[in-house]
Order: sequence, then structure tokens, then C-alpha cells
Amino acid sequence: LWQFGTKDKLPTLPPPKYEAEADDATQETENVAESAISAEGGEIATEDGDVAVGDVEAGDVAVDSVTSALQGSLEVTNSKEEILLEGCYRALKTSLKKTDLPILISNFYSQHVKPCCTEPVEIKQTSFKKVGVLMKDLEKQGIIVIKEQKKGVLNITEVNFAHENFRGVKKLEKEEEDVEEEENIAVVQAFTCNAHVTKLFSLYGHKKGDILTRKTLRDHVVSYIKSNQLADPNDKKLVRLDPLLSTVMKTRDLTAPWNQVVQKVESNCGKCYIVPLPDKFPI
Repeated sequence: LWQFGTKDKLPTLPPPKYEAEADDATQETENVAESAISAEGGEIATEDGDVAVGDVEAGDVAVDSVTSALQGSLEVTNSKEEILLEGCYRALKTSLKKTDLPILISNFYSQHVKPCCTEPVEIKQTSFKKVGVLMKDLEKQGIIVIKEQKKGVLNITEVNFAHENFRGVKKLEKEEEDVEEEENIAVVQAFTCNAHVTKLFSLYGHKKGDILTRKTLRDHVVSYIKSNQLADPNDKKLVRLDPLLSTVMKTRDLTAPWNQVVQKVESNCGKCYIVPLPDKFPI
């Protein structure tokens, strides 16, 4: 700038004051620190600026408290890592089967590791931070073998089930929760007496619109055949059809097999369904 300017004589500048300001700032910082230590120890500095002997002990206490807090944080992190690793060991030994291999590391973590942990642990709260890092750690231990199926897709292909870290690992026993089991509701097919079959079932006290179970219907048909001696004496598998059975079955045949008689009667009845309810009248 001087070369391209008027080329006047350069001005004389006073010496910089940075060192003095830095010394003042340092002294101020030290004073603040001494005041904080005095306040922590419950002591008051004298007018001459002397500090009581107990202030040094208070400073030590403050440092110890910070150190213990850091150690506590590390212990929590380590504890969560241990829970997560134990969950991995338990999952590999008691949950994962050889037939499940190969398996995506994400599926292994969500379907096997999480349920096998003694308490919920978020992987982000540990030093692993990611599932891939955790699986790589297991691979370094010689427990599993990981292969990249394609870019970014990792599969567990092999597991060393004889690894020493599996010794003493047992299946996690979860506390039994009082859960009311849902009762299975069975829907049963039934039959209704219509005008076409009422003539037969009215002999057994039923009227039009009555509901019959399959067993009741079968019992009534068999009872009618036996009471009227309609079984064919020459062939026990056949039934001789009288006018009433022929009408109910809608057939002109003179004989019919036993099972066909029952099936024909069922097919000519009305259809309905019964839903039995515990301690209640069925629907």
C-alpha cells in the first residue's frame, strides 16, 4: 500500500500491549479460580488476599468429585457394553439355529440379540454405536464369520459354537407375566328344520325352524332306520328307502348306502352355524 500510495514517511507506532493484557487476564483467571475454591470449601478470603488453608482441601474435593463422576459414566458405559455382549453370546448359543444361517446382521440383532439381553440397551449408548461395529468385534474374537453379500449388506455365515465365551451361557429365563389367554372360539356347522324335512324330525319332537347339530341329525336318521327295520338284510351297507325317506332325500331310488342317506338329509336341511360361548347361551 505504501508503494502504490503517496510514499510519505511511515508513522511511528507505540509498542504492543498484548503481553500486559495477557498477564492481566491470567491474573484475573487465577483470582476467579481462587474465589471458586474458597466458596467450595466454605472459607472466605482475607482482605490481604490470603486464602485459608482449608481452601486447598476443598479444591482437592472438587477434583475428586469430577473424577468420580467421570469414572461412574465409564462404568455405566462398560456395563451396557457387557450386557450387549452377553446378549450376543446368549443369542448365538440359545436362540440362533444353524438353519437360520446366513442371516443379515440387522435381523440377528433385532430378532435374537435384543430379546436375549437382561435389560433393554440402545447400541448408541455404548462405544459400539452401530450394529456393524459390534458384529466386527465378535468376528475379531473368532466367534462369527461375516461376509458382504453386496455393498453395505453384511451376513453372518458361520458361528463358532465351540468358542470359550459360550461357556456357562444359559437361556434367559424371563419372568412369567400374568396374561389372560384368549379362549379359542369354535364355530360349529348346524342344520335347521325346514318344511321339507320337518315331517321326519317332528317324530323326535322338533318343529320347523329348530336347530340340529350334525350329531343330533345323524342320531335321528339312524334311529328312524333301525326302528322301522329299513336296513337291507342282504347287504348291511344299504338302506331300503320308504316313502318318507325318499321324500326327504328327494330321490326315487329304492335303496341307498348309509352314508348317502345321512348326506342327502343334511343337504336338504337349512344351513346355519353355532358359536358356543363359555357360561353363555350359544349364538
